[in-house]
Amino acid sequence: MVPQPMTRETNSLSSSRAATGLAWIRRITLPLLISLLCLWMAMGALPTRQNTPRSAIYVLGAAVIVIAIVAGLVRQRITIRRGEGYWQSDELPDALVALYLAILVLVGTRYAIAFAIVTPLVTYVARLRSSSARYGAMDALVGALWRGATSSLTLLAAGAAYSGVAALLQPQVRTTLRAHVLAALVASLVTLIALTLIRLTQARSLAEARQMLVSYVRGPSLLFQAMLLCCIPLLPLTQALDPVEIEFSWALLLAPMGAVYYLALTSARLRMRTAELQDTIAELNATRERETELMSYAALITRAQEDERRRLARDLHDDTAQALIALSRGLEALSSHINPDIAPADARFISDLTDLTRRTLESVRRACQDLRPSILDDLGLSAALDSLASSMEMRGLPCTFAERGGPQTYPTEVEVAAYRIAQEALSNVVRHAHATRAHIELIHRSDGLRLVVTDDGAGFEARDARENIARLRAGQETGSGLGMLGMRERALLIGAHLSVESAPGSGTRITLDAPVTSSIASRGSGAPASSLLN
Repeated sequence: MVPQPMTRETNSLSSSRAATGLAWIRRITLPLLISLLCLWMAMGALPTRQNTPRSAIYVLGAAVIVIAIVAGLVRQRITIRRGEGYWQSDELPDALVALYLAILVLVGTRYAIAFAIVTPLVTYVARLRSSSARYGAMDALVGALWRGATSSLTLLAAGAAYSGVAALLQPQVRTTLRAHVLAALVASLVTLIALTLIRLTQARSLAEARQMLVSYVRGPSLLFQAMLLCCIPLLPLTQALDPVEIEFSWALLLAPMGAVYYLALTSARLRMRTAELQDTIAELNATRERETELMSYAALITRAQEDERRRLARDLHDDTAQALIALSRGLEALSSHINPDIAPADARFISDLTDLTRRTLESVRRACQDLRPSILDDLGLSAALDSLASSMEMRGLPCTFAERGGPQTYPTEVEVAAYRIAQEALSNVVRHAHATRAHIELIHRSDGLRLVVTDDGAGFEARDARENIARLRAGQETGSGLGMLGMRERALLIGAHLSVESAPGSGTRITLDAPVTSSIASRGSGAPASSLLN
């Protein structure tokens, strides 16, 4: 015996399935009933054209089916996702309604409504052949039925207007042809109004409908739809031709409709590409703004770092160096007043302490010089670079300094960056190049300064150095490249250009070109980072 809870769950599941099935039946039968009702009304109340060739229905029907399939594929391709919205196929005019209206004018309303019902179903079956369309097959079927229903309602209104205006004008005009031309014009206007109203029914509120109407009127879709319908009033003129020439005249009159649809398709693609380009430009601008913010942040960090180095150098000079000087003098005074009979070991210990104090003092002074040379603040860049070359001599690397051009005053950021780049370059020479000499050259020009640091060391492969820098920027650990990356980043911060020329066994040449007006504040509108690095 089945348990009671299982029975309830089964009944609930069955009820849910039954309700879902009834909902689908209603969704399918309602548009189908509307279409059949429009067809019945057209057959009972609206007459057909009597002097139309027998081949008209077959030629026009085949053209409608083929164009419907092609237009469906085109609309499917034009519907793409863009950001938060969609480029819908509604951006294109409805060419099928214009063809249905052509059948209405040339053959009769009942045939036009029949094709309006059958054509969406044919395109639906054609789309089912692709596997991607099978997942939403039922929704696509409901959409096809509703397209047929709305087209049937539109054609019923247009057919009533066409028949009524033609019957009203025939006694008033000289020929029946003029009455049918004016009736076709009125039918085209009714169709255009009906398509607009159908589009507005998709709105969920009055405000949204108003916005959709304004967008539709201002957009190109309404214009292209009107251009498609402009060909319809010319179709009654073909009835005055010889029956052999009628089909040829149809082709001549319907060909502009294809041209208009092609122009609408091209316009939609151009709007789509323009929107994508605008999105790309907006993303580039946002990236540029973030890059500028990061550069400004890095400049502030560099400035704070230099200020901290200056403070540390001052503290070391004022406190530690002075204490070491006092300790050195005290040890010297102690050694001069010491008892000659003291043990040799004690005397040697005091002498070693004195030497250690002197070496420590020299190390502290060298650290102060490396942290922030006071000569750079007091005498400028030229004197600081000359002092840097002399300090390299004391460390065992013969280094010379030369200056060309009239001395100029540069922004503090430029002088600090140039000094740090020269300092880092010579430090790399001492650590890695095994050079016998180095040279610093400072060239003053009207448009800025040029700093050149050369050596005759082992050199390196410039391509390998660029790859190391790229890996460092990507967050990958490497055994080298930090010094070169630091120099390039300092050059970037002042808007300068840094180039490195080197080859194994040929030494290295580092050139910095900095503009005389370069400053931290003016970099926001400067060149992007990719153009500043060689």
